[in-house]
Amino acid sequence: MRHQNMTFSIPEDLKTILKSYVRKRGLSQFISNAIFKALKEQEIKQEQDLDAAYEASNQDTDRLEILKVWNALDDTSDLIDDSEDWSWLKNFSKNQEKLRDD
Repeated sequence: MRHQNMTFSIPEDLKTILKSYVRKRGLSQFISNAIFKALKEQEIKQEQDLDAAYEASNQDTDRLEILKVWNALDDTSDLIDDSEDWSWLKNFSKNQEKLRDD
């Protein structure tokens, strides 16, 4: 894995604590591991929040009613007559573009 040098500031008391627990040669690895762990925990929390929101939306009766109505619209699609030829509109658009270019 490639490594990238970064410069950042930390509070002085945190620096003192770090120095007392971590040798200088292991400091980068320690900080990398700590950041990775914190990011992983944040990712897990976000996934849990998303799962909770999904579950809550599945319990929302208003939303479920709207979905029923919406799905009923799909069931009426066979009632719509889509046999009308709309190709003239495509040709009309092409002609409009041609006129603009001239």
